[in-house]
Amino acid sequence: MFRFMNSKHLKVLNLLLPLITGIFILSFVGYKASVASFTHDESFTYLNFVPLDFMDIVSFQPANTNNHILNTLLMKFSEQIAGSSELALRLPNLAFLVIYMVFTFLILKKSADFFLIPGFILMIFNPFLLDFFGLARGYGISIGLMIFALYFLIQSFESHRNRNLVLFNLGALLASLANFTMLNFYVSGLIVFNLLLYLQTRTNKNQNFPIRYFIRKNAVNFAALLISTAILFEPVRKLGKYLTLDFGSKNGIRDTLASQVYNTVYNTPISNTTESWLTGIIILILCVNFILIVTNLIHTNPRFIHKNKFLIAVGSITLLMLAASIVQHFLFGYDFLKDRFALFFYPLIVLNFIFLMDYLSTFKIKNMVYAFAFLLIPLFTYNLATNLKTSSYKDWKYDRDTKTIMLFLESFSMHNAEKITLGVNWIFEPSTNFYRVTRDFDWLEPVSREGIVGNEDYFYDLKEELPANAEVLFLPPNGEAVLYRK
Repeated sequence: MFRFMNSKHLKVLNLLLPLITGIFILSFVGYKASVASFTHDESFTYLNFVPLDFMDIVSFQPANTNNHILNTLLMKFSEQIAGSSELALRLPNLAFLVIYMVFTFLILKKSADFFLIPGFILMIFNPFLLDFFGLARGYGISIGLMIFALYFLIQSFESHRNRNLVLFNLGALLASLANFTMLNFYVSGLIVFNLLLYLQTRTNKNQNFPIRYFIRKNAVNFAALLISTAILFEPVRKLGKYLTLDFGSKNGIRDTLASQVYNTVYNTPISNTTESWLTGIIILILCVNFILIVTNLIHTNPRFIHKNKFLIAVGSITLLMLAASIVQHFLFGYDFLKDRFALFFYPLIVLNFIFLMDYLSTFKIKNMVYAFAFLLIPLFTYNLATNLKTSSYKDWKYDRDTKTIMLFLESFSMHNAEKITLGVNWIFEPSTNFYRVTRDFDWLEPVSREGIVGNEDYFYDLKEELPANAEVLFLPPNGEAVLYRK
């Protein structure tokens, strides 16, 4: 059944299918980025942080979790080059989608060639993940850099060139600047590097002076860590001093993993039972990998260590990052990560699964393993196809029609001798002001974040808040918001 897996046709398929898929995904995400309304968080960043000086952005001044430092800097640069359109400001994340796909391909090609196609599909065909490669936020950038850094971490053992470690540290540092949660990845990556280094010495009987060897091999890491600490110290200090990270879950790691299930299915409803089963499968995969890693490390199995470096690295990093979340919850009171704040776990979970399948395929059940992995392709394809939305992003559906409504409101400006005032629900303040600023709507007074007062000329609010005496001016089909006047 899978005899074609050993043929030259597989190599061609492994090149063509990811290329075609990647071009399609990039085209879709790029198109959506160009037409979808700018959202609350993107607009807040643009209005409050992009205008700041370089040093204020980098030093996290003022301290605010909306300021994803690297994303803010790239938005500032992109605006100077390409203007302030939605696409221009979202271009950096689109660029990191390309990086994410390229290094996903390289990781799978190097470590699990027979599973490259299902692995690539599972890594890409997640509509919630794709949202964040089309938004001017730090999440997509950080995930692209995480995969970039992961590749070079393993490459440092395949090719003992300092360049690989330099690129790992650079990728991890930049990922941390895009999303501070990636500091857990950076530290976990350094731990795993030394774990693999230790295992390498254990399996090499001719290795002498392990302490000196470790110091020499970590020279690049020590230097990079000093630079990274100098860059990250001030923003991380302010993050811990002035901000409370209470926008996740208080119920434990299960919520972290479960959120990856219900966000992956996007707007497709699933039962609590199905969600529990799928979350249980994720936990099972991580537990099996943990047992495999620990068992083979205790017995110092050279063959397993040599052939499964990616499994050891990705499995260990995932478990260390989950452990870090638990420790930070009990020591500092941080919420457990979930939803978009835990999105970086999705590609790590997929890689854990693919590397486990690759390991199991070395046994007599390989045909069953191949069949199971390839049967997931139509399921993920169907899920993506039914959730391809070009008009809205899942976490900011309420902003779907902001651009349309602002352009509609513009038609009323010619009838007013004085500037128009617009009262909005506070969640619409950033996006309405974004269009006021970027479209040069000088006929509109600045929109207040204090909510609707009642004496404004027009009102923009959630549909369920529409008062009885309102004259509806614009109510988009299936929209969540409405423009009206009294």
